[in-house]
Amino acid sequence: RNARYRVCDIYEAPDWYDVDYAGYRGEEQFYQLVLSRNVKPGGVVVELGAGTGRLTLRLVDAGYSLHGVEPSRAMRARFAAKCKKARVRVDVEDARAVDFVGPKSGRVDVVMFPFNGLLHTATRADMHASFGHVRDQLDDDGRFALDITGPYWDAMLRGGTAWGKVDERVHPESGRTVLTCDRYEYVSATRQIHIHIRYLLDGAREGVEVELVQTMWTWQEVLGALDDAGFAVDVVFGDVNMAPFDEGSPRLLVSARKR
Repeated sequence: RNARYRVCDIYEAPDWYDVDYAGYRGEEQFYQLVLSRNVKPGGVVVELGAGTGRLTLRLVDAGYSLHGVEPSRAMRARFAAKCKKARVRVDVEDARAVDFVGPKSGRVDVVMFPFNGLLHTATRADMHASFGHVRDQLDDDGRFALDITGPYWDAMLRGGTAWGKVDERVHPESGRTVLTCDRYEYVSATRQIHIHIRYLLDGAREGVEVELVQTMWTWQEVLGALDDAGFAVDVVFGDVNMAPFDEGSPRLLVSARKR
């Protein structure tokens, strides 16, 4: 509580992003399933919001050709450093879901938008435009796959919280203990959750506070936008353990075929 914090967007602090998320791959099984069914020889997978390569490098290791899309310069730089260390090459484009160009060569068999990437789409018009653009980039039998958490109804009703309990993490590079806590506020006018996370190396007096903003889309809005954009759902799950989907599911993992 008595430390000082430098405040920034979470994607301006990729090293701290990796403290929480580099080791999380809960949705990987779903994307491996989609890719195994739909990527043909010579096909390319486009990953929207590739970040620091959390899933990308795993899929490259599995033998797939990946093209990354990532609008954050800091995240792209950390991704490039990981690729250099792993001695692999992945082209990462400075763009968003609504305007990416895609790979210079190869057929796009799958576009994937993992780990709540869609929740950074702020308006319904942006979501519809992004889905339409994805459809235009896909091969005729291509698939669009995404996963998101459901609306945080309890959090939205409360409107916000104070700083929560302190948890411990391990820094993925230094191995040092990191103390972390978070709070959030919900802005009903924009339907957005503003999540604030503090990171402090154990014993330090200065840390980093990052902000993550997510728009609370409902299942109906997302599935309706896919239909409007010319997609037909072919696989849907309600959680990363491949549980059946219903309207009470904690997550939506969906693969949709280009009609």
